[in-house]
Amino acid sequence: MLYYLYDGSFNGLMSAISESLTRKTRPENIIPEYYTRDDLFGDYISISSDELKSAEMINTVTARMGDETLSNIFYCYLSDSPEAGKIIFEYILFGMNAGKKTNMHLTNDSVKPVLDIVRKVKCEQHRMLGLVRFRHVEDGLYYAAIDPDHNITGIIAPHFTRRMADQNWIIHDTRRNIAALYDKKRWEIVDIESSREPSDSDREMFYSDLWRNYFKTVSISERKNPKLQRQFLPKRYWKNLTELK
Repeated sequence: MLYYLYDGSFNGLMSAISESLTRKTRPENIIPEYYTRDDLFGDYISISSDELKSAEMINTVTARMGDETLSNIFYCYLSDSPEAGKIIFEYILFGMNAGKKTNMHLTNDSVKPVLDIVRKVKCEQHRMLGLVRFRHVEDGLYYAAIDPDHNITGIIAPHFTRRMADQNWIIHDTRRNIAALYDKKRWEIVDIESSREPSDSDREMFYSDLWRNYFKTVSISERKNPKLQRQFLPKRYWKNLTELK
């Protein structure tokens, strides 16, 4: 079995796909280098990230299959699914022949998996916009910890640059040890080695207590429905919600 390895970046993935098309090979999967290599007898080949090859691949996808297809590829990449590389590769192969009609083949085995993943990523992206809880912490920053299933920090950050343009803030993905940092001018994604969360300011502790008390006061115990609550808001998100701590 042939496996291509890339550095985990989108450019790296597109470089690996470009290399595969050039070599006319069909790898079993295209995976980040840091993934566990389960196939002990597999042939693993590392492909270096090449901005030129990546740009050429992106331009080819856009020209032949359209902007929507490129967007779907990017969202599928953000899913962090172990099979994302293989799924994207098969999607592009199909699109080379289907052209601008690629996404009209909703039930095709090379298209449906991508559309299913994109739907899940966009659903979490939308949901997270209402679940990010900023806390006022030391140094006057506003800090929010998130633990999403997908790598969506970079696609929710623009929303908060508009909503909180006059504040310095951090959105910390504690699962992936990355964060979006905003300094009232621009935002960027950075790696964070420590998973330690900063301490709340006195002001934050005061208002957090007020919010929790308000949440408890307005709730009606007779109408509690934990099953329905978990249906609309999966329990895996609860740990970062101020009102449920």
